Amino acid sequence: MREWFLGARSPASNTGAIARDRGLVGKPDRPTRILRASASLKNDIDARMATIQWGTEEHLECIAYTPGLREELGPGVLEGQQPCLGFKFSVSWLGLPYWVSDDGYVLATEGGKQYIQLDPAMIQELQASSRLPTPLPAYQLPLEWRIGGFSLWIVIGLAAIASAVSVARRRRLARALQPRAITTSGPVIARAGDRAIREALRSTLEPGETITHQGLARERVSPRKEHMVALTDRRLLVRTTRIGLFGLGKGKPSITATARDQITGIYADGVTLYVERRDLPTLTLPVSLFDRRFTHANQLALLADLPRLIARSPDDAAV
Repeated sequence: MREWFLGARSPASNTGAIARDRGLVGKPDRPTRILRASASLKNDIDARMATIQWGTEEHLECIAYTPGLREELGPGVLEGQQPCLGFKFSVSWLGLPYWVSDDGYVLATEGGKQYIQLDPAMIQELQASSRLPTPLPAYQLPLEWRIGGFSLWIVIGLAAIASAVSVARRRRLARALQPRAITTSGPVIARAGDRAIREALRSTLEPGETITHQGLARERVSPRKEHMVALTDRRLLVRTTRIGLFGLGKGKPSITATARDQITGIYADGVTLYVERRDLPTLTLPVSLFDRRFTHANQLALLADLPRLIARSPDDAAV
């Protein structure tokens, strides 16, 4: 036994990890389970996540006292440290943790500075001499490490999902913007959003003025704004409302009316329309192409038709 501890190993700490026990509860004359300080462990994991680390680190956890073992080792071995039965697990890092392995039972020290890996033969010998309890107390790897230990795979999975969604949206947009005839029958009033635009802009129309295209545009960066857009046979009407978080706290709406002969050109970049106006700032209108509250045909016509109805002059397009 003394020879075992003379050859005890220190836990690998290639990433600068600190291996330690979590504190024993109960009387030291009988085996007890550990009471883990979960909040402390979570802070430890959070601190590591904030840095870039590489390699493998080993963690030691004491789970039961080993009565009499300290005295049996004699002087010069583990001075000032209490031996305990514990377990070891390893965390592999590649910027983020990507694997956690259960390394089994060990004889360790309360300070988590040294350990001896126990094989079945060693466990049997220690149990036969009553130095270890029979059966051995069960243990589980800390939940925080079981979850956080696969952070790299979670990040890779989320990145893959985001990439797939982005590709799908681009393909969907490309199919939607394939060459099509310009809508001449006016907007479809079939959904609640369509009716809301019509009602909001009804009082703004001049006698005999007709809406040919309408739809919704939404700016998702601060300050977030929602634009009800309508192109008539005379003007471009934009009713703008500032919106708060989760669509709450809408501000007072304002309406911008621009005569068609004041518009020097409209062009699209992706799903965003840019309306260039003579002696006035350019309007930026990110069209919500796939918003289910609004008829898709209206949104598509707004995005696809306006640049063709009011095209930029060759000189402007070259700038």
